[in-house]
Amino acid sequence: MNGMVTEIPTWWLILSGIFFALVALLFLVLCVLVSKLITVVSKLEPQVSSLIKKVDELVPAVKGLVEKVEDLTVKVEGIADSTRGTIDTVGGNAKSIAKAVDGIATAASQRFQQFAPLLGTLMAGMRIFNMYRDYKSHGKESKKVTVEVAALPAKDSDEKGKKG
Repeated sequence: MNGMVTEIPTWWLILSGIFFALVALLFLVLCVLVSKLITVVSKLEPQVSSLIKKVDELVPAVKGLVEKVEDLTVKVEGIADSTRGTIDTVGGNAKSIAKAVDGIATAASQRFQQFAPLLGTLMAGMRIFNMYRDYKSHGKESKKVTVEVAALPAKDSDEKGKKG
């Protein structure tokens, strides 16, 4: 066993020393960072505590609001159901009324169609009678009957109107 002593290479010793120095340096940096973190946390603690107190104060108000919203939701649902029923009832009544009005309008139009030729004939006869009466009241000179027709605008004036 005397002859089996091995020597540690120099490069290994240098590498181990560098590693030891780096670990020691990183440990010191870690200690400094932890101390700074403790300082920051201790500064934040009063702010966090005040926020917790504010939240605790708001919790009853929020619970009250939630209960009010739930009550209002129940009321709104009731109103919606009632409104839906009313709309269904009114809609049914409106359909009945519309059918009745349609029936009346159909009957009236059929009646008017029956009497339309007679009314047209009577109106034409009244015009002829009025023309004859006017002729007799003004003597024997003939009177021209003129019919005015609204003139359609010329194409040129239409195009000018659209552009301008």
